[in-house]
Amino acid sequence: MEKIILISLLLLAFISTKAQDKIVLINKDRNLSELNSHEGLAQRQILPLSEVVENFPSDQSLEKSEKDDKQTKHDKRWCFVLSTGLSTMPWMLENELFGSDYPYVYKNLDKGLHINVNAYYMISNVLGVGAEYSFLLTNITNQSYKKNSYSNYGRAYINVEEKYNQYVNYVGPSFLFQQYLGKQKKISIRESFSAGVIYYRLENQSNYPKYYDYTYLDITYNSLMTGKTSGAKIGIAGEYKFSQHISIGLSSDFIWCELETANFEANGYETYNYSDKNMDLNETLNLSRLDYSIVLHYSF
Repeated sequence: MEKIILISLLLLAFISTKAQDKIVLINKDRNLSELNSHEGLAQRQILPLSEVVENFPSDQSLEKSEKDDKQTKHDKRWCFVLSTGLSTMPWMLENELFGSDYPYVYKNLDKGLHINVNAYYMISNVLGVGAEYSFLLTNITNQSYKKNSYSNYGRAYINVEEKYNQYVNYVGPSFLFQQYLGKQKKISIRESFSAGVIYYRLENQSNYPKYYDYTYLDITYNSLMTGKTSGAKIGIAGEYKFSQHISIGLSSDFIWCELETANFEANGYETYNYSDKNMDLNETLNLSRLDYSIVLHYSF
Protein backbone atom coordinates (compact mmCIF):
# COMPACT_ATOMS: atom_id res chain seq x y z
CA MET A 1 0.00 0.00 0.00
CA GLU A 2 2.85 2.39 0.85
CA LYS A 3 4.51 1.63 -2.53
CA ILE A 4 1.31 2.51 -4.38
CA ILE A 5 1.02 5.83 -2.52
CA LEU A 6 4.70 6.60 -3.20
CA ILE A 7 4.36 5.85 -6.95
CA SER A 8 1.22 8.03 -7.15
CA LEU A 9 3.01 10.95 -5.47
CA LEU A 10 5.98 10.62 -7.85
CA LEU A 11 3.65 10.50 -10.88
CA LEU A 12 1.78 13.59 -9.68
CA ALA A 13 5.05 15.45 -9.18
CA PHE A 14 6.19 14.47 -12.70
CA ILE A 15 2.97 15.73 -14.30
CA SER A 16 3.17 18.97 -12.33
CA THR A 17 6.77 19.49 -13.40
CA LYS A 18 5.87 18.71 -17.08
CA ALA A 19 3.24 21.45 -17.15
CA GLN A 20 5.52 24.11 -15.76
CA ASP A 21 7.24 26.70 -17.91
CA LYS A 22 10.98 26.40 -18.35
CA ILE A 23 12.81 29.58 -17.39
CA VAL A 24 16.52 30.28 -17.98
CA LEU A 25 18.01 32.91 -15.70
CA ILE A 26 21.13 35.00 -15.84
CA ASN A 27 22.40 33.07 -12.85
CA LYS A 28 22.71 29.64 -14.51
CA ASP A 29 23.45 27.95 -11.19
CA ARG A 30 19.86 28.44 -10.20
CA ASN A 31 17.31 26.24 -11.90
CA LEU A 32 13.55 25.91 -11.99
CA SER A 33 13.39 23.34 -9.21
CA GLU A 34 15.25 25.65 -6.89
CA LEU A 35 12.85 28.47 -7.63
CA ASN A 36 9.67 26.48 -7.35
CA SER A 37 10.42 24.14 -4.48
CA HIS A 38 11.65 24.59 -0.96
CA GLU A 39 11.90 21.62 1.35
CA GLY A 40 9.53 19.65 -0.90
CA LEU A 41 6.78 22.31 -0.99
CA ALA A 42 5.95 24.00 -4.36
CA GLN A 43 5.93 27.77 -4.21
CA ARG A 44 5.12 30.49 -6.75
CA GLN A 45 7.66 33.27 -6.99
CA ILE A 46 7.71 36.54 -8.93
CA LEU A 47 11.03 36.89 -10.76
CA PRO A 48 12.55 40.20 -11.84
CA LEU A 49 12.49 40.51 -15.63
CA SER A 50 16.18 41.46 -15.61
CA GLU A 51 17.07 37.95 -14.39
CA VAL A 52 15.16 36.13 -17.17
CA VAL A 53 17.09 35.25 -20.33
CA GLU A 54 14.58 32.85 -21.99
CA ASN A 55 11.11 31.54 -21.21
CA PHE A 56 9.93 28.30 -22.80
CA PRO A 57 6.13 27.87 -22.39
CA SER A 58 4.69 24.48 -21.60
CA ASP A 59 3.16 22.37 -24.38
CA GLN A 60 -0.38 23.39 -23.40
CA SER A 61 0.30 27.12 -23.50
CA LEU A 62 2.21 26.73 -26.81
CA GLU A 63 -0.70 24.90 -28.42
CA LYS A 64 -3.09 27.61 -27.22
CA SER A 65 -0.83 30.34 -28.63
CA GLU A 66 -0.66 28.62 -32.03
CA LYS A 67 -4.45 28.20 -32.07
CA ASP A 68 -4.94 31.90 -31.32
CA ASP A 69 -2.54 32.82 -34.14
CA LYS A 70 -4.51 30.70 -36.63
CA GLN A 71 -7.73 32.42 -35.60
CA THR A 72 -6.31 35.90 -36.10
CA LYS A 73 -4.78 35.14 -39.51
CA HIS A 74 -6.90 34.53 -42.61
CA ASP A 75 -6.50 31.12 -44.18
CA LYS A 76 -5.91 32.00 -47.84
CA ARG A 77 -4.35 35.10 -49.40
CA TRP A 78 -5.58 34.79 -53.02
CA CYS A 79 -8.76 33.56 -54.63
CA PHE A 80 -10.03 33.18 -58.20
CA VAL A 81 -13.69 32.97 -59.16
CA LEU A 82 -14.97 31.56 -62.45
CA SER A 83 -18.70 31.75 -63.22
CA THR A 84 -20.79 31.08 -66.30
CA GLY A 85 -24.47 30.95 -67.17
CA LEU A 86 -27.39 32.80 -68.77
CA SER A 87 -27.97 36.54 -69.16
CA THR A 88 -31.01 38.63 -69.98
CA MET A 89 -31.30 42.32 -70.92
CA PRO A 90 -35.04 42.98 -70.45
CA TRP A 91 -34.86 46.72 -71.30
CA MET A 92 -32.72 46.54 -74.44
CA LEU A 93 -35.39 46.02 -77.13
CA GLU A 94 -37.41 49.02 -75.91
CA ASN A 95 -35.00 51.28 -77.81
CA GLU A 96 -36.13 52.68 -81.18
CA LEU A 97 -33.04 51.18 -82.84
CA PHE A 98 -34.86 47.87 -82.73
CA GLY A 99 -38.24 49.20 -83.79
CA SER A 100 -39.53 47.24 -86.76
CA ASP A 101 -42.63 46.06 -88.56
CA TYR A 102 -41.21 42.61 -87.92
CA PRO A 103 -40.34 42.55 -84.18
CA TYR A 104 -39.60 38.82 -84.23
CA VAL A 105 -36.43 39.64 -86.19
CA TYR A 106 -34.81 40.76 -82.91
CA LYS A 107 -36.27 37.96 -80.83
CA ASN A 108 -33.71 36.57 -78.34
CA LEU A 109 -31.23 39.35 -79.09
CA ASP A 110 -31.68 40.38 -75.45
CA LYS A 111 -30.61 36.94 -74.16
CA GLY A 112 -27.19 35.33 -74.23
CA LEU A 113 -24.42 33.42 -72.49
CA HIS A 114 -21.81 35.00 -70.24
CA ILE A 115 -18.57 34.14 -68.51
CA ASN A 116 -17.12 36.08 -65.56
CA VAL A 117 -13.56 35.90 -64.19
CA ASN A 118 -12.59 37.48 -60.86
CA ALA A 119 -9.29 37.65 -58.97
CA TYR A 120 -8.97 38.91 -55.38
CA TYR A 121 -6.29 39.49 -52.79
CA MET A 122 -7.79 38.78 -49.37
CA ILE A 123 -6.93 41.53 -46.90
CA SER A 124 -8.76 39.59 -44.19
CA ASN A 125 -11.23 36.73 -43.87
CA VAL A 126 -14.00 39.21 -44.65
CA LEU A 127 -12.65 41.60 -47.31
CA GLY A 128 -10.90 41.08 -50.63
CA VAL A 129 -9.72 43.59 -53.26
CA GLY A 130 -9.16 42.74 -56.92
CA ALA A 131 -10.54 42.98 -60.45
CA GLU A 132 -13.09 41.27 -62.64
CA TYR A 133 -13.84 40.70 -66.31
CA SER A 134 -17.19 39.78 -67.84
CA PHE A 135 -18.02 38.70 -71.40
CA LEU A 136 -21.49 38.34 -72.93
CA LEU A 137 -22.27 36.79 -76.32
CA THR A 138 -25.56 36.73 -78.22
CA ASN A 139 -25.63 34.90 -81.54
CA ILE A 140 -28.91 34.57 -83.44
CA THR A 141 -30.14 33.96 -86.99
CA ASN A 142 -33.62 34.93 -88.17
CA GLN A 143 -35.54 34.71 -91.42
CA SER A 144 -38.35 37.07 -92.39
CA TYR A 145 -40.33 38.17 -95.43
CA LYS A 146 -40.13 41.81 -96.44
CA LYS A 147 -41.65 43.81 -99.28
CA ASN A 148 -39.39 44.33 -102.26
CA SER A 149 -39.63 48.07 -102.91
CA TYR A 150 -37.81 47.74 -106.25
CA SER A 151 -40.10 45.11 -107.71
CA ASN A 152 -42.03 45.72 -110.96
CA TYR A 153 -44.64 43.22 -109.87
CA GLY A 154 -46.51 45.19 -107.25
CA ARG A 155 -46.59 43.74 -103.76
CA ALA A 156 -43.77 41.21 -104.05
CA TYR A 157 -42.02 39.91 -100.90
CA ILE A 158 -38.53 38.52 -100.50
CA ASN A 159 -36.98 36.19 -97.93
CA VAL A 160 -34.38 37.99 -95.78
CA GLU A 161 -31.92 36.12 -93.61
CA GLU A 162 -30.34 38.17 -90.82
CA LYS A 163 -27.49 37.17 -88.53
CA TYR A 164 -26.60 39.01 -85.34
CA ASN A 165 -23.49 38.77 -83.21
CA GLN A 166 -23.62 40.85 -80.05
CA TYR A 167 -20.64 41.27 -77.70
CA VAL A 168 -20.54 43.04 -74.35
CA ASN A 169 -17.21 43.26 -72.49
CA TYR A 170 -16.90 44.59 -68.95
CA VAL A 171 -13.72 45.18 -66.91
CA GLY A 172 -13.10 47.00 -63.65
CA PRO A 173 -11.82 46.89 -60.05
CA SER A 174 -13.87 44.85 -57.61
CA PHE A 175 -14.42 44.34 -53.86
CA LEU A 176 -15.39 41.02 -52.28
CA PHE A 177 -17.17 40.55 -48.94
CA GLN A 178 -17.66 37.10 -47.46
CA GLN A 179 -19.25 35.47 -44.42
CA TYR A 180 -19.17 31.85 -43.23
CA LEU A 181 -22.07 29.88 -41.79
CA GLY A 182 -21.90 27.01 -39.30
CA LYS A 183 -19.14 25.77 -37.01
CA GLN A 184 -17.32 23.92 -39.79
CA LYS A 185 -17.53 26.95 -42.13
CA LYS A 186 -18.52 24.81 -45.09
CA ILE A 187 -21.14 27.27 -46.36
CA SER A 188 -20.22 30.81 -47.37
CA ILE A 189 -22.12 33.86 -48.55
CA ARG A 190 -20.18 36.24 -50.77
CA GLU A 191 -21.10 39.69 -52.06
CA SER A 192 -19.19 41.68 -54.69
CA PHE A 193 -19.26 45.26 -55.92
CA SER A 194 -17.49 46.67 -58.96
CA ALA A 195 -17.40 49.75 -61.19
CA GLY A 196 -15.76 49.77 -64.59
CA VAL A 197 -15.91 50.22 -68.37
CA ILE A 198 -18.24 48.47 -70.84
CA TYR A 199 -17.45 47.91 -74.52
CA TYR A 200 -20.41 47.16 -76.78
CA ARG A 201 -20.37 45.67 -80.29
CA LEU A 202 -23.32 44.62 -82.48
CA GLU A 203 -22.69 43.00 -85.87
CA ASN A 204 -25.46 42.44 -88.39
CA GLN A 205 -25.39 40.70 -91.75
CA SER A 206 -28.44 40.56 -94.03
CA ASN A 207 -28.71 38.30 -97.07
CA TYR A 208 -31.59 38.63 -99.51
CA PRO A 209 -32.37 38.29 -103.26
CA LYS A 210 -33.07 41.38 -105.33
CA TYR A 211 -35.20 41.56 -108.47
CA TYR A 212 -34.72 44.66 -110.54
CA ASP A 213 -35.42 45.09 -114.27
CA TYR A 214 -35.85 41.35 -114.72
CA THR A 215 -32.49 40.76 -113.00
CA TYR A 216 -31.91 38.51 -110.00
CA LEU A 217 -29.14 39.41 -107.54
CA ASP A 218 -27.99 38.06 -104.16
CA ILE A 219 -27.35 41.04 -101.92
CA THR A 220 -25.32 41.07 -98.70
CA TYR A 221 -25.64 44.02 -96.35
CA ASN A 222 -23.32 44.44 -93.33
CA SER A 223 -23.68 46.88 -90.47
CA LEU A 224 -21.70 47.47 -87.28
CA MET A 225 -22.51 49.40 -84.13
CA THR A 226 -19.88 49.97 -81.39
CA GLY A 227 -19.76 52.02 -78.24
CA LYS A 228 -18.07 52.50 -74.87
CA THR A 229 -19.58 53.59 -71.57
CA SER A 230 -19.26 53.20 -67.82
CA GLY A 231 -21.14 50.71 -65.69
CA ALA A 232 -21.46 49.14 -62.26
CA LYS A 233 -21.89 45.55 -61.13
CA ILE A 234 -23.16 43.97 -57.91
CA GLY A 235 -23.53 40.28 -57.12
CA ILE A 236 -24.27 37.73 -54.44
CA ALA A 237 -23.26 34.06 -54.29
CA GLY A 238 -23.88 31.08 -52.05
CA GLU A 239 -21.16 28.43 -52.05
CA TYR A 240 -20.34 25.10 -50.42
CA LYS A 241 -16.74 24.17 -49.59
CA PHE A 242 -15.88 20.76 -51.04
CA SER A 243 -12.16 20.82 -50.22
CA GLN A 244 -9.51 23.00 -48.67
CA HIS A 245 -9.19 25.09 -51.84
CA ILE A 246 -12.40 24.63 -53.88
CA SER A 247 -15.95 25.87 -53.36
CA ILE A 248 -18.88 25.50 -55.77
CA GLY A 249 -22.17 27.37 -55.73
CA LEU A 250 -24.70 29.61 -57.46
CA SER A 251 -24.66 33.36 -58.00
CA SER A 252 -26.76 36.20 -59.33
CA ASP A 253 -25.38 39.50 -60.65
CA PHE A 254 -26.83 42.78 -61.89
CA ILE A 255 -24.91 45.03 -64.29
CA TRP A 256 -26.11 48.59 -64.79
CA CYS A 257 -25.18 50.15 -68.14
CA GLU A 258 -26.63 52.83 -70.45
CA LEU A 259 -25.15 53.72 -73.84
CA GLU A 260 -25.67 57.31 -75.03
CA THR A 261 -23.31 57.59 -78.02
CA ALA A 262 -22.20 55.03 -80.62
CA ASN A 263 -20.28 54.53 -83.84
CA PHE A 264 -22.02 53.18 -86.95
CA GLU A 265 -20.62 51.57 -90.09
CA ALA A 266 -22.37 49.90 -93.03
CA ASN A 267 -21.62 48.59 -96.50
CA GLY A 268 -23.68 46.76 -99.07
CA TYR A 269 -24.79 46.64 -102.69
CA GLU A 270 -22.34 47.99 -105.24
CA THR A 271 -20.33 50.84 -103.68
CA TYR A 272 -22.62 51.63 -100.76
CA ASN A 273 -20.61 52.65 -97.70
CA TYR A 274 -21.63 54.57 -94.59
CA SER A 275 -19.81 55.66 -91.43
CA ASP A 276 -20.62 57.93 -88.48
CA LYS A 277 -18.55 58.37 -85.31
CA ASN A 278 -19.69 59.37 -81.80
CA MET A 279 -23.29 59.75 -82.82
CA ASP A 280 -25.73 60.77 -80.06
CA LEU A 281 -28.58 58.29 -79.80
CA ASN A 282 -32.11 59.67 -79.77
CA GLU A 283 -32.82 57.30 -76.91
CA THR A 284 -30.37 55.88 -74.39
CA LEU A 285 -29.73 52.22 -75.10
CA ASN A 286 -30.27 50.41 -71.81
CA LEU A 287 -27.87 47.46 -71.73
CA SER A 288 -28.47 46.66 -68.05
CA ARG A 289 -28.70 42.94 -67.49
CA LEU A 290 -29.15 40.09 -65.03
CA ASP A 291 -26.74 37.14 -64.86
CA TYR A 292 -27.48 33.71 -63.39
CA SER A 293 -24.37 31.59 -62.90
CA ILE A 294 -22.70 28.45 -61.65
CA VAL A 295 -19.63 29.44 -59.61
CA LEU A 296 -16.26 27.78 -59.14
CA HIS A 297 -14.21 29.41 -56.35
CA TYR A 298 -10.51 28.53 -55.90
CA SER A 299 -8.47 29.95 -53.02
CA PHE A 300 -4.84 29.44 -52.00
